[in-house]
This record gives sequence, C-alpha cells and structure tokens, in this order.
Amino acid sequence: MVSHDFYSIANSVDYVLYVEEKTIRRMRIRSFRKMIYEKHFDKDYLELEQKKKELEKKRKQKLKDEKRAAEKKKKAMKAKKDDEDLKQKMEEQK
Repeated sequence: MVSHDFYSIANSVDYVLYVEEKTIRRMRIRSFRKMIYEKHFDKDYLELEQKKKELEKKRKQKLKDEKRAAEKKKKAMKAKKDDEDLKQKMEEQK
C-alpha cells in the first residue's frame, strides 16, 4: 500500500517500508510515528488534534444518547396516554 495519509498508515499496519535517499528501511509503526512527529509536526499539535477528535466523538455520542432518551420518553408518554384512553373506554362501556 502506498499512502500519504499518516493516520491510515499509523492505524492499520504493523510495519512500514520507508523510502529515504534511495534506501528502503523496514520500521515498526511506533518508530515511524515517532519519527514523523519529530520531523513534521509540533509535538502539541497532534495531541491537540487527537483531543479535539475525542471531544467531538463524545459530543456526538451524548447527542445520540439524548435523542434516544427523548424518543424513549415520547414512547412512554404515548403508552401512558393509550392506557388512559383504554381505561376511559372501559368505564364508558360499563
């Protein structure tokens, strides 16, 4: 696989064949990640990006949970109303 996407490489493989100055090196992904961080990124930048992604993931999950809770509450209220209507119909038949 040839890729320029750091995250797809870092999250999907065990080893990387790294081509540099007409030589090929086999690197463990941990060494590769460390090298890329040192050469191309500010140390704090990647940490901040990762934290942002985690925060956004948590927000999405919270919104999903709130939506599910609202749907569950709506179903419970409908069931309660249906029970009340049924009781009222039964009383009317008496």
